[in-house]
Amino acid sequence: MIKGLIVVTLRPNQKLDSRVIHSLEDLQEKTPGCWPFYFATDSPYGYPIDLIIKRKNLASALNKAREVFLDDDFSYFVHIESDTTVPFFAIVEMLEANSPIAVGLQRLKYPPYNLSCHKQDPAKDYISLIQLDEDDLSQRFLPVDWYSLGCILIKREVLEEVEFKPGIGYGVDWMFAEDCRKKGFKCILCTRVKCGHIKDGKIIEV
Repeated sequence: MIKGLIVVTLRPNQKLDSRVIHSLEDLQEKTPGCWPFYFATDSPYGYPIDLIIKRKNLASALNKAREVFLDDDFSYFVHIESDTTVPFFAIVEMLEANSPIAVGLQRLKYPPYNLSCHKQDPAKDYISLIQLDEDDLSQRFLPVDWYSLGCILIKREVLEEVEFKPGIGYGVDWMFAEDCRKKGFKCILCTRVKCGHIKDGKIIEV
């Protein structure tokens, strides 16, 4: 039986949007195997929780979840941000990618609402982003170099070698992507996994 841990990070005293709760419940119900939740928050708000941790910042919260993950026999670590809605088939589709890391497609929630995944310019030896185009997005599975942690599936082998670090000039997302690149762990964008990003009560769709 496939066994994975679904991690949701919350800001202190944040209450989950009902649309996020609904998408998480659908995701867990319709994913074969055992997929318990791990909520990185200090306020459960009555939502079903298997474990609760005190969230100091995103990196420390994720590393607490990483410790729990590695101490058990989980094979997959799934992180979904608390302002993100996901389709019910997200995990199944990311598993189909058969990659050390797989991510869903999402837009940033600030203008100009760019996509949260990019390719690296191969001609540059520093961070240089190439925006994804229509040809890229026509592919079901697309290799990407830079990605967010909004909806991500990570195999155990990755987290045995890579921790989450606070961003210095960049976010936790990009620090993680960079460390994985250095270790040779590839990431696949699953373009069918279209995630919503909630801002001011509105869902920014792909």
